[in-house]
Amino acid sequence: MVLPRGSAWTSEELHGAALVLPPKAWSTPLHLVLLQGLCFGMRVDRPAGLLAQIERRHLRDPHYYFAYIGVAPAAQGQGFGSRLMGPTLARCDAEHLPAYLEASSERNAALYERLGFRLQRELSFAGSPPLRLMMRPPAARRAGSQC
Repeated sequence: MVLPRGSAWTSEELHGAALVLPPKAWSTPLHLVLLQGLCFGMRVDRPAGLLAQIERRHLRDPHYYFAYIGVAPAAQGQGFGSRLMGPTLARCDAEHLPAYLEASSERNAALYERLGFRLQRELSFAGSPPLRLMMRPPAARRAGSQC
């Protein structure tokens, strides 16, 4: 879903990965969302309904989208997530573009906040835990520059 259009960052030890889509490539085809939901044991209507909410509220301006970020449980808390995100965040700053993601837990959201992401909105669907839509402006905008 990501690799034909985006990038995958991982550590040499394969402790985790960050899968990133470039500007204007973030939208997920419906058939892939349904397949993904089925792989996770969801009824077909649940991933489709959640995707519809996410798609309606997704950042429309050009941005880099962290579609998936994951670190093996044994390697969590050691900075792998930050390092996996680093190359893309540096590229965002160099290109003066924001980064965008959905945080699935408070713990993840706290990491992303430390990296400069800010909560835009929370979503919930059919009793699901909240999904936090987060955006990180490029460094110049975070620092208050007029760039």
